[in-house]
Amino acid sequence: MILAFDVGNTNMVLGTIDNGVIGSIARVHTEPKNTAAEYGIQLRQLIEYYDIDLKKIEGAIICSVVPTVTDALQEAVQRLTGLNCMAVGPGIRTGMNVRIDDPTTLAGDLVVGSVAAIAYYGTPAIVLDMDTATTMAVVDEKNCYRGGVINCVNTIKSVTKIDLYENITINADGSLKMDSNLSLLVPKHVSMMLCNYSKLKESAYSKFNSDIYYMMLALDEITEEALANYPLYRDLLIYKIDGLQNVQIQTKLQETYDITYSIEYISSLWRNKIPKLIAETAEKKWLVWHYTEEEKGVWKKCSKCGQIKLAHTKFFSKNKTSKDGYYSICKDCRNKKKGV
Repeated sequence: MILAFDVGNTNMVLGTIDNGVIGSIARVHTEPKNTAAEYGIQLRQLIEYYDIDLKKIEGAIICSVVPTVTDALQEAVQRLTGLNCMAVGPGIRTGMNVRIDDPTTLAGDLVVGSVAAIAYYGTPAIVLDMDTATTMAVVDEKNCYRGGVINCVNTIKSVTKIDLYENITINADGSLKMDSNLSLLVPKHVSMMLCNYSKLKESAYSKFNSDIYYMMLALDEITEEALANYPLYRDLLIYKIDGLQNVQIQTKLQETYDITYSIEYISSLWRNKIPKLIAETAEKKWLVWHYTEEEKGVWKKCSKCGQIKLAHTKFFSKNKTSKDGYYSICKDCRNKKKGV
């Protein structure tokens, strides 16, 4: 018997799988701030309530879109059963090929939903998941994941009532760890906000007491900075927000820049590349703020452009042979030299 968890932003579903038969399904509220001990107690109560024999549990797996809950549940399962709880994520073997620009950006819920569709219904298939956000995924006849969309229309009207929280810590390697329900530092969150930009702006308009009002202001500011040197990306973003279809955008980009991008590549830029650029810019701004206001940072001058920047991997590439561990030329200048 296998314990299976499906953790969404609103609810968490626990079930058992025994010889391919799904049973003992329980639905509880997702609590991102709960500790492993709290989840352990809740899990034990559910197991007892549904009369599940702990001795029959041979494995456990979790699909989660809430990282803090993932860690807590894995620890709870390990303490309760002595088993390591597998998490759906990049590198897991499912039998489905992920054919998108960056497979590591594909959320676990889209993976398991698509794999389930292959197992139960066959392919090709369109997979709908109507949860807090409605997602749609497409799997072709060769069991290849081709793409998907997230539609948060039903939640946009109430988003101004949500209290946004963000807890950011710095790992030993200098990278950031985010615990947030909506953050400009997370590419997937940025993508969601861009896809629903007009609705979010309309919903947040003049609501000065709402967190989302200031989030949208920050999104506008950071987007302008992130795409300042990418006029094509900026135009693409404006076209998408204005409601143009990819085939129309393809024509406009060809007319303006004399370049022809495939429909799939335009979609990839919109869904992956542009949100990543915005999130990276937001991360740089946060690091500069943190090491200026909260903690004393180490700074160095780029030998190429002469700008003084934070001595951090977001601004300078690592160089083991140098005294400070970084190249003397900043990443921006190095990328310009490479033609990036």
